[in-house]
Amino acid sequence: MPFDRSKYPPDWDEIAFATKERAGWRCELCGKQLRRPGEPFDTHRRTATVMHLNHEPMDVRPENLRCACPACHLAYDAGHHAETRVQCGTDQLRLNI
Repeated sequence: MPFDRSKYPPDWDEIAFATKERAGWRCELCGKQLRRPGEPFDTHRRTATVMHLNHEPMDVRPENLRCACPACHLAYDAGHHAETRVQCGTDQLRLNI
């Protein structure tokens, strides 16, 4: 999923990698084994993501970051996404095709 890199620290890639390494490339929520660098691609369901517990991209303290599978990351963020949709208004969510 694309994200706005300007909201993250310049060394985000290194921070995210360290978070995934610390977790042993496992989802810290459900325990699923995630794909390590160099492993052949099989499914996006095994892509390691890093989530912010407080939803603040610049807060990269280790205790605020978790390695997660995409399903757990999306489930964790669902309430926050619903909240920000309400704050933004539905017009900003319209996709013009």
